[in-house]
Amino acid sequence: MDGITEDARRYVSAAVADMQASGVTVTLATEDSNGFGGGKLGGYFDEDGPTFFVAQAVSPQVWLSVFVHEYQHFRQWQSKSPTWTAKLGGDCCAWYVFDAWLQGVVELTPQQRDDALRVILECERECETMALAELSAHAGLGLTPAWYHRAANVYLAWYGVARLLRQWYQLSPYADETLTQLMPSDRLLSIEESLRPSPHIFGAIAANVFSEIA
Repeated sequence: MDGITEDARRYVSAAVADMQASGVTVTLATEDSNGFGGGKLGGYFDEDGPTFFVAQAVSPQVWLSVFVHEYQHFRQWQSKSPTWTAKLGGDCCAWYVFDAWLQGVVELTPQQRDDALRVILECERECETMALAELSAHAGLGLTPAWYHRAANVYLAWYGVARLLRQWYQLSPYADETLTQLMPSDRLLSIEESLRPSPHIFGAIAANVFSEIA
Protein backbone atom coordinates (compact mmCIF):
# COMPACT_ATOMS: atom_id res chain seq x y z
CA MET A 1 0.00 0.00 0.00
CA ASP A 2 2.98 2.31 -0.39
CA GLY A 3 2.15 5.65 -1.96
CA ILE A 4 -1.60 5.79 -1.33
CA THR A 5 -3.30 8.34 0.93
CA GLU A 6 -4.14 7.74 4.58
CA ASP A 7 -7.82 7.76 3.65
CA ALA A 8 -7.09 5.12 1.02
CA ARG A 9 -5.23 2.99 3.58
CA ARG A 10 -8.24 3.11 5.87
CA TYR A 11 -10.51 2.23 2.96
CA VAL A 12 -8.34 -0.77 2.02
CA SER A 13 -8.15 -1.97 5.63
CA ALA A 14 -11.93 -1.73 6.05
CA ALA A 15 -12.53 -3.52 2.75
CA VAL A 16 -10.11 -6.31 3.67
CA ALA A 17 -11.87 -6.74 7.03
CA ASP A 18 -15.24 -6.79 5.27
CA MET A 19 -14.13 -9.53 2.90
CA GLN A 20 -12.43 -11.59 5.58
CA ALA A 21 -15.62 -11.46 7.65
CA SER A 22 -17.32 -13.17 4.72
CA GLY A 23 -14.70 -15.92 4.61
CA VAL A 24 -12.69 -14.52 1.70
CA THR A 25 -8.94 -15.23 1.52
CA VAL A 26 -7.31 -11.88 0.77
CA THR A 27 -3.86 -11.64 -0.82
CA LEU A 28 -2.11 -8.33 -1.57
CA ALA A 29 0.88 -9.66 -3.45
CA THR A 30 4.26 -8.39 -4.57
CA GLU A 31 4.15 -10.32 -7.82
CA ASP A 32 1.96 -10.71 -10.89
CA SER A 33 -0.64 -13.42 -11.33
CA ASN A 34 -1.20 -15.57 -14.38
CA GLY A 35 -4.73 -15.26 -15.64
CA PHE A 36 -6.78 -15.75 -18.79
CA GLY A 37 -4.94 -17.80 -21.36
CA GLY A 38 -1.70 -17.57 -19.38
CA GLY A 39 -1.65 -13.76 -19.52
CA LYS A 40 -1.23 -11.39 -16.61
CA LEU A 41 -3.86 -10.23 -14.16
CA GLY A 42 -3.62 -7.15 -11.97
CA GLY A 43 -6.17 -8.68 -9.64
CA TYR A 44 -9.22 -10.87 -9.38
CA PHE A 45 -12.07 -11.94 -7.16
CA ASP A 46 -12.92 -15.63 -7.47
CA GLU A 47 -16.08 -16.89 -5.77
CA ASP A 48 -14.58 -20.39 -5.70
CA GLY A 49 -12.70 -20.25 -2.44
CA PRO A 50 -13.61 -17.40 -2.25
CA THR A 51 -10.38 -15.53 -3.04
CA PHE A 52 -9.43 -11.88 -3.53
CA PHE A 53 -6.06 -11.08 -5.10
CA VAL A 54 -4.34 -7.85 -6.11
CA ALA A 55 -0.87 -7.94 -7.67
CA GLN A 56 1.88 -5.37 -7.75
CA ALA A 57 1.28 -2.45 -10.10
CA VAL A 58 3.22 0.20 -11.97
CA SER A 59 1.91 2.95 -9.66
CA PRO A 60 -0.07 3.41 -6.43
CA GLN A 61 -2.91 4.87 -8.52
CA VAL A 62 -3.20 1.76 -10.67
CA TRP A 63 -2.86 -0.55 -7.65
CA LEU A 64 -5.64 1.21 -5.78
CA SER A 65 -7.89 1.30 -8.83
CA VAL A 66 -7.52 -2.46 -9.22
CA PHE A 67 -8.24 -2.96 -5.52
CA VAL A 68 -11.40 -0.85 -5.69
CA HIS A 69 -12.52 -2.65 -8.86
CA GLU A 70 -12.03 -6.14 -7.46
CA TYR A 71 -13.70 -5.16 -4.19
CA GLN A 72 -16.80 -4.28 -6.21
CA HIS A 73 -16.73 -7.77 -7.69
CA PHE A 74 -16.81 -9.09 -4.11
CA ARG A 75 -19.82 -6.87 -3.44
CA GLN A 76 -21.53 -8.14 -6.60
CA TRP A 77 -20.99 -11.70 -5.41
CA GLN A 78 -22.09 -10.89 -1.87
CA SER A 79 -25.31 -9.24 -3.07
CA LYS A 80 -25.94 -11.91 -5.73
CA SER A 81 -26.10 -9.24 -8.41
CA PRO A 82 -27.91 -10.49 -11.54
CA THR A 83 -24.90 -9.52 -13.65
CA TRP A 84 -22.63 -11.62 -11.41
CA THR A 85 -24.88 -14.67 -11.33
CA ALA A 86 -25.83 -14.55 -15.03
CA LYS A 87 -25.05 -17.76 -16.91
CA LEU A 88 -24.93 -18.91 -20.49
CA GLY A 89 -27.14 -21.73 -21.77
CA GLY A 90 -26.62 -25.00 -19.92
CA ASP A 91 -25.75 -23.07 -16.73
CA CYS A 92 -22.25 -22.36 -18.11
CA CYS A 93 -20.09 -19.64 -16.54
CA ALA A 94 -19.17 -17.06 -19.20
CA TRP A 95 -15.72 -16.44 -17.66
CA TYR A 96 -14.83 -20.14 -17.66
CA VAL A 97 -16.01 -20.52 -21.25
CA PHE A 98 -14.07 -17.44 -22.37
CA ASP A 99 -10.88 -18.57 -20.59
CA ALA A 100 -11.15 -22.07 -22.09
CA TRP A 101 -11.59 -20.53 -25.53
CA LEU A 102 -8.57 -18.23 -25.07
CA GLN A 103 -6.45 -21.23 -24.11
CA GLY A 104 -7.62 -23.24 -27.11
CA VAL A 105 -9.35 -25.83 -24.92
CA VAL A 106 -12.70 -25.28 -26.61
CA GLU A 107 -13.87 -23.80 -29.88
CA LEU A 108 -16.75 -21.34 -30.02
CA THR A 109 -18.82 -20.02 -32.86
CA PRO A 110 -18.68 -16.23 -33.26
CA GLN A 111 -22.16 -16.05 -31.71
CA GLN A 112 -21.16 -18.19 -28.71
CA ARG A 113 -18.02 -16.09 -28.21
CA ASP A 114 -19.96 -12.83 -28.34
CA ASP A 115 -22.70 -14.15 -26.06
CA ALA A 116 -20.06 -14.99 -23.44
CA LEU A 117 -18.40 -11.61 -23.82
CA ARG A 118 -21.67 -9.73 -23.44
CA VAL A 119 -22.33 -11.50 -20.13
CA ILE A 120 -18.80 -10.61 -18.97
CA LEU A 121 -19.07 -7.01 -20.13
CA GLU A 122 -22.44 -6.49 -18.42
CA CYS A 123 -20.83 -7.60 -15.16
CA GLU A 124 -17.66 -5.57 -15.69
CA ARG A 125 -19.58 -2.44 -16.65
CA GLU A 126 -21.73 -2.69 -13.52
CA CYS A 127 -18.54 -3.19 -11.51
CA GLU A 128 -17.03 -0.02 -12.98
CA THR A 129 -20.24 1.92 -12.23
CA MET A 130 -20.04 0.75 -8.62
CA ALA A 131 -16.35 1.70 -8.44
CA LEU A 132 -17.09 5.20 -9.70
CA ALA A 133 -19.76 5.55 -7.01
CA GLU A 134 -17.11 4.57 -4.45
CA LEU A 135 -14.83 7.32 -5.71
CA SER A 136 -17.63 9.86 -5.30
CA ALA A 137 -18.36 8.62 -1.78
CA HIS A 138 -14.67 8.50 -0.77
CA ALA A 139 -12.98 11.55 -2.26
CA GLY A 140 -9.95 10.96 -0.04
CA LEU A 141 -9.00 7.89 -2.06
CA GLY A 142 -7.15 10.19 -4.43
CA LEU A 143 -8.53 8.61 -7.62
CA THR A 144 -10.20 11.14 -9.89
CA PRO A 145 -13.38 10.07 -11.70
CA ALA A 146 -11.98 11.42 -14.99
CA TRP A 147 -8.88 9.20 -14.81
CA TYR A 148 -10.86 6.22 -13.59
CA HIS A 149 -13.34 6.55 -16.46
CA ARG A 150 -10.45 6.49 -18.92
CA ALA A 151 -8.76 3.48 -17.32
CA ALA A 152 -12.03 1.59 -17.02
CA ASN A 153 -12.83 2.27 -20.67
CA VAL A 154 -9.49 0.87 -21.81
CA TYR A 155 -10.22 -2.26 -19.79
CA LEU A 156 -13.70 -2.60 -21.27
CA ALA A 157 -12.42 -2.07 -24.81
CA TRP A 158 -9.71 -4.64 -24.17
CA TYR A 159 -12.33 -7.38 -24.27
CA GLY A 160 -13.14 -6.30 -27.82
CA VAL A 161 -9.47 -6.73 -28.71
CA ALA A 162 -9.29 -10.17 -27.08
CA ARG A 163 -12.46 -11.08 -28.96
CA LEU A 164 -10.56 -11.03 -32.25
CA LEU A 165 -6.94 -11.70 -31.25
CA ARG A 166 -7.74 -14.59 -28.90
CA GLN A 167 -4.95 -13.64 -26.52
CA TRP A 168 -4.90 -12.10 -23.06
CA TYR A 169 -2.66 -9.13 -22.42
CA GLN A 170 0.88 -9.36 -21.05
CA LEU A 171 1.17 -5.64 -20.25
CA SER A 172 -1.73 -3.95 -18.49
CA PRO A 173 -3.76 -1.83 -20.94
CA TYR A 174 -5.33 0.35 -18.23
CA ALA A 175 -1.90 1.25 -16.80
CA ASP A 176 -0.73 2.66 -20.14
CA GLU A 177 -1.23 6.44 -20.29
CA THR A 178 -1.01 6.46 -24.08
CA LEU A 179 -4.11 4.26 -24.08
CA THR A 180 -6.06 5.92 -21.28
CA GLN A 181 -5.71 9.27 -23.03
CA LEU A 182 -7.64 7.90 -26.00
CA MET A 183 -10.75 7.26 -23.92
CA PRO A 184 -13.72 9.34 -22.75
CA SER A 185 -13.26 10.77 -19.26
CA ASP A 186 -16.93 11.40 -18.48
CA ARG A 187 -18.75 8.19 -19.37
CA LEU A 188 -18.29 4.46 -19.64
CA LEU A 189 -18.23 2.77 -23.01
CA SER A 190 -21.38 0.91 -23.94
CA ILE A 191 -21.39 -2.86 -24.30
CA GLU A 192 -21.33 -2.57 -28.09
CA GLU A 193 -18.51 0.02 -28.05
CA SER A 194 -16.52 -2.33 -25.84
CA LEU A 195 -17.25 -5.39 -27.94
CA ARG A 196 -16.33 -3.61 -31.17
CA PRO A 197 -13.88 -0.78 -30.43
CA SER A 198 -13.02 1.58 -33.26
CA PRO A 199 -10.11 0.53 -35.52
CA HIS A 200 -7.97 3.28 -33.97
CA ILE A 201 -8.63 2.11 -30.40
CA PHE A 202 -8.26 -1.54 -31.37
CA GLY A 203 -4.92 -0.93 -33.06
CA ALA A 204 -3.53 1.19 -30.24
CA ILE A 205 -4.40 -1.37 -27.57
CA ALA A 206 -3.13 -4.32 -29.62
CA ALA A 207 0.18 -2.52 -30.26
CA ASN A 208 0.88 -1.89 -26.57
CA VAL A 209 0.02 -5.02 -24.61
CA PHE A 210 1.91 -7.92 -26.15
CA SER A 211 5.58 -6.91 -25.97
CA GLU A 212 6.43 -9.62 -23.41
CA ILE A 213 5.22 -12.41 -25.65
CA ALA A 214 8.15 -14.40 -27.00
